[in-house]
Amino acid sequence: MIFGGIDVAKSRHEVCLVNDAGDVILQIHVDNNQKGMDRLLRALGRLNIKPDDVKFCLEATGHYWLPIYCHLMPYVISTPARQRPTKRMLCFLLTSYNYDVLL
Repeated sequence: MIFGGIDVAKSRHEVCLVNDAGDVILQIHVDNNQKGMDRLLRALGRLNIKPDDVKFCLEATGHYWLPIYCHLMPYVISTPARQRPTKRMLCFLLTSYNYDVLL
């Protein structure tokens, strides 16, 4: 199983994927638009990963998470962090949270 964490933002999302051993297999930033979602789907394709094979976790910040909701399933919604770590760290933390919750 593959777990993904997405730090949702107005302009650009940070995405981190780990395998069931906890190894990071992808870290990428994607724009918050159709091109960004296409970029993420292409990156998954290069790794021979189907979106349905990934359990995504993301923050429900404002309405910015809705395009991801429309493209990537299944997913877990997390509440926004109160104090923001770096974007890369947050996407990894969401991935770790997703990994712990779904195992």
